[in-house]
Amino acid sequence: MKSNLDFVAVDFETLQAAAHDGKLYHKLPIQIGMQRYIGGRPDGQPYRRFIKPPVDTPWSSISKVGIT
Repeated sequence: MKSNLDFVAVDFETLQAAAHDGKLYHKLPIQIGMQRYIGGRPDGQPYRRFIKPPVDTPWSSISKVGIT
């Protein structure tokens, strides 16, 4: 039987972008992270990956988080 201390934590990093060329961008996902826990303790390496933002995302906002 699995313990209630066995779980996967998921975190989405988002980009807060302002109005640009008449379009409003709000909380665009830019990165996902996950970590598995067994018995309440981290198990293995965390998983982290950038998510490609939409093509029309304002680059001034993207550069703030270091995506190239």
